[in-house]
Order: sequence, then structure tokens, then C-alpha cells
Amino acid sequence: MFSTKYLNVSAGIKVLRTIFIYCIGILFFLLLTLSSKAAVITWDGGGADNNWSTAANWSTDTVPGSGDTVTFDGTSVKNAVIDASFPGNVSAFNINSGYTGTVTLDAGVSLNLSGSFSMNAGIFAASTGSLDINGDFTLSGGTFNLPSGGLNLQGAWTHTAGGTFNNNNSTVQFDGTVGKLLDCNSSLATSCEFYNVSINAGNDSGGITVQIDDIMKVSGTLSLLNGNLAANSANSKIQSSGNVTVTSTFDTLSIQIEFIGSSDQNFDLSGATSLYDGNITINKSGGTLTLMSDLIMDAAGQDFTLLNGSFDIGSNALMVQDQFIVSGGSFLSAAGSLDINGDFTLSGGTFNLPSGGLNLQGAWTHTAGGTFNNNNSTVQFDGTVGKLLDCNSSLATSCEFYNVSINAGNDSGGILVQIDDIVKVSGTLSLLNGKLDANSANSRIYPYGNV
Repeated sequence: MFSTKYLNVSAGIKVLRTIFIYCIGILFFLLLTLSSKAAVITWDGGGADNNWSTAANWSTDTVPGSGDTVTFDGTSVKNAVIDASFPGNVSAFNINSGYTGTVTLDAGVSLNLSGSFSMNAGIFAASTGSLDINGDFTLSGGTFNLPSGGLNLQGAWTHTAGGTFNNNNSTVQFDGTVGKLLDCNSSLATSCEFYNVSINAGNDSGGITVQIDDIMKVSGTLSLLNGNLAANSANSKIQSSGNVTVTSTFDTLSIQIEFIGSSDQNFDLSGATSLYDGNITINKSGGTLTLMSDLIMDAAGQDFTLLNGSFDIGSNALMVQDQFIVSGGSFLSAAGSLDINGDFTLSGGTFNLPSGGLNLQGAWTHTAGGTFNNNNSTVQFDGTVGKLLDCNSSLATSCEFYNVSINAGNDSGGILVQIDDIVKVSGTLSLLNGKLDANSANSRIYPYGNV
């Protein structure tokens, strides 16, 4: 009996010991969980150096981890260095009012944020490092210097209220998989003044919507790889002074592009020739914009405007759905072709007719200025509604064609020549379908070749 009681007591002690060890384990786990819980950690500069990897420099005397939010404010204005010994991952990074120092991303170091970056004071300096932000980027004060290794951004970009952005001839890649806003302020110096920009979003909704009246300036290369690029209004646009490349994997492109600057540029849509649905304006102070592929501008209301500079379509085909306007600069072409479904207006500069000819559905206006070189090529009027061929006989080269073909779809699709205007055709005048009429007896055609 005594032996049995002894055994029962012994077994009970073992059970209690097991329960005790189990409780200690749970307590240890809870303590470990609490110690690793995400925290807001503030730079207090208490360490002997300036390194992020020094625990004493932080308010918790621990080095920030991947779940922590790093904050700089007036607690300490001591300079800081994101050094190579720092693990390189935090949740969010805020440089707030009160901080007047410099946070430097050390050479070759990458900083990865699972959340957002916000800056309204101080200086963010970088050399050969890189920055990856999975949340939003907001600059409202201070100075942000882009690392030479570039910035990958999945969230929105906001630079509207203040602060200086230095692109350092580096690249910003927008690579998120959900829609985002690129919110700029064209009246704010350096706002959205990028060097290289790459759009490489994961799906149709991953493009950038540029806010009303905002301008995104790209002085280097704009690479459209995947996603879409759109605008909130017709006032939103991209100003490009470098090359623009659109690949076959890009989804939609419907924002106005204005080509500017004095350097030569290329516009390449190989494999995506009919993708572009915005307006094109060329307003270059020098140099030539060269079309490297066909360009089919077939969306409703798409206009092409040449204000200054030179545009060379080479041997490619250019199709414009609506208005085609040349008021300055030079339109160049070798063996290319031009198809305009809207109106053609030449009021300044020089228009050189492509050797592949021009098909025009709308009106022709050349009355106020500009030089038209027919290059012994053909203009075919092929619309199905009435149009006006508006010339000015006192203006050199106005309506001085080589070959002209009237091939309209019905009787109302001919050309109505304005009063006192003269159309000169030095090659062949072919009247195939439609009608040719005049406003008065003073309007006339001078054929120098066959009719």
C-alpha cells in the first residue's frame, strides 16, 4: 500500500514538472513575441558613431528590424549612415519635421521597405546604393537624392507640396501590380523631373495615372514594358527629351506625349505600333525625333502637332485619326507613308511629302505659311464626306502637288476648292470616284501632266 501511494505521488510530481516546463515555454514565447513586435523606432543618435547598425543610436537601443518603422525628427539631428552592416530591411521610413541632418545610404547598400517612405525635412543622400519601396513615396520637404542604383516603387508617387528631388541621372521603376497615382506639381521645381523611367507593372491595373494638370518630365529614357499609362485629363502629359520605347507586352498608353529638348530622340513602338492612344506634340528646340517603327494613332480624337524641331518617319507608316498640324519645324520622310483620317493643316515650317504618299480623308489647309515639298509623290483624297482644299495662290508651294488622286467613297466625298484658289498638279491628276467642284469661276486647277 505504501509503495503504491509513493508511486502515485511520484507520478503527480512528474506531471506538475511537465506542466511547469510547458508554462515556462509559453511565457518565453510570449516574451519573444512581444520583443519582436513591430515598433516605431526613433533615431536618438546615442551611439558613438553614425551607423544604423549601432543599437545605441536608436530610441529602443535595438537595431530596427523588418517590421519596424524608422523615424527621424527633432529627437536628434545627428547625421546617420545606412551602413553595410545594417540588415537592410524595415517596414517604413519617415524623415519628419525637426530633423536637419543628413541620412546617407552607403555605397553599394540596398534599403528595402515593405511599406512607405515619407520625407519633409533634412537630406537623403545616396551614391551607388539602391532603394526598393513596396508602399508609397511622398516628398513634401527637404532634399531627396536618388541612388545611382535606382528606385523601385510599387505604390504611389507624391511630390506636390515642397522639397527637392534630384534624379542624379538614375532610374525610377514603377513595378506594382495595382493602380497608382503619380501626383506632381508642375509649378514646383524638380517635381516629377525624372531621368530614366520604367513602367513594368504586373497587370493592366498597374499603370500610372497622372493627376490633372500634372507634367511628368523624363530627360533620359522612358521604357514602357508592362502595365498601362493614362491621364486624368487632357492637361496631363509626359514631356520627354530622351528616347521612348514601347514594347509588345505593354497594355495601354493613352496620355499625351510632348517631345522637347535639343538632342536627337527615338520613338520606338516595335511590336506595339497601334498601342498608343494619346496626342503627340513635337516642340523641340533642336535635334530630330526619329520614328523607329510604324505608328498607328487610331483612337478617336488623336492629334499630331509639329511646333518646332524635326520629325523623321523614315521608311515607316504613320496613321493619324484626327488632326495633323504642322506650324513649325520640319516633317521629314524618306520611303514612309502617311494616312490622315482628319484634317491636314500647314501654317509654318516645312512639310516633306513621304515617297509612299499621303491618304487624306479630311480637309487640306495651306494658307497662312509654311513650305510644302511634294517630292514627286501622291496625295490621295479618299474621304466619304465633303472636304475643302484651301489654298493661297500668293503663297509659294501652296497646293503645288505632283500626283493627285480623287477616290472618295461617294458623290459628297469630293474636294471643294475655295474661291480664288489655284491647285497645281505637275504630275498626274486621277479622278476615280467622288466629285471636284469650286466655289466660284476663279477657283481652278492647273494640270501640267496627264488628267
